[in-house]
Amino acid sequence: MTALSVAPEHGYYTTINIFHTTRERQAELSAVLAKGMHLLDAQPGFVGTSVHESVDGTQVVTYVQWENEEAFRSMRGRTDAQDHFRSVGELVTSVTVVGCRVTRVHPRP
Repeated sequence: MTALSVAPEHGYYTTINIFHTTRERQAELSAVLAKGMHLLDAQPGFVGTSVHESVDGTQVVTYVQWENEEAFRSMRGRTDAQDHFRSVGELVTSVTVVGCRVTRVHPRP
């Protein structure tokens, strides 16, 4: 397994997705997101992802790297993924999707 690499020189299109949920549903949401990973694996242009659960239990955040924005948009339009999207939608109160490019990384010296 290869770790995600956060570096400006890759030029990846990155989405940071904030799924707002309840404490009672956070673990289930995280599990549903993990269950849908096979959809990402089959998507041309997908690079990698990480899933983060907020310590207060009210959010799940994903960091997803794509070769380009078109790969991301293509995934969103997949008809075979609509059931998965609905399953996620049933567990959230809202979703914030932020498209980004890495411009700077500052590791500890």
